[in-house]
Amino acid sequence: MGTSYTIYAEVRVRDKWFSINPYVRKINGEVKMIPLDSWGSCFFQTYNELEEQCYMHGRPDNLSEEMKKLFPEADEDTVPWGKSTYKQHYGQYMIAVNFGKAVASRLLPNRDTRYQGYVYKPTIASWELQEIEGIYSWLTKEEFEKIPDKDKGKYSWYEWSEWDDWYEHYVTIARKVRHQLHYFSEYAFWGQNDFKYDYDERYPDESDVRLIIYMS
Repeated sequence: MGTSYTIYAEVRVRDKWFSINPYVRKINGEVKMIPLDSWGSCFFQTYNELEEQCYMHGRPDNLSEEMKKLFPEADEDTVPWGKSTYKQHYGQYMIAVNFGKAVASRLLPNRDTRYQGYVYKPTIASWELQEIEGIYSWLTKEEFEKIPDKDKGKYSWYEWSEWDDWYEHYVTIARKVRHQLHYFSEYAFWGQNDFKYDYDERYPDESDVRLIIYMS
């Protein structure tokens, strides 16, 4: 069996954390919270990047109510498949990451891929057909302008990320976090007296979002 990485998201309003994970109605009628995202072994490099930026290992003691229900075990209880306590288990397999600082800040504005440039057309075809493992040679705009005009037709502008690249994973995670954060800001305060919450509280910043990542 391979390693799986499950990602959840929470937002902080004042001193309390709220889940912004999506919900689905299952075929049997049950409404269930699902992860913001989940990945297999291809997430290994990205997990290492996130672990370097995490602010804690383990299960936070101030989880949102929904996340407490998902991870309800007492710290001192023993996991059923070994001798470790849940505190030890989550300390090894769960991290908490500030989304704004660790993820959003590393993405370039209006750019969804890590690489871009003029690539030899047969190389693009081989890459898209998964005949090669990577694109290792390309021309910048400046380099492309310097080559003879007769050779320019051999190249095409191309934007891409490696299959297991952390940048592509970050883009996907950021898109989903921002989507969920938008709906939280728009609807979570309905029916509340506006004067109780200022603008920054009703529209939290990305630095107020954290990711809980569980490796299993």
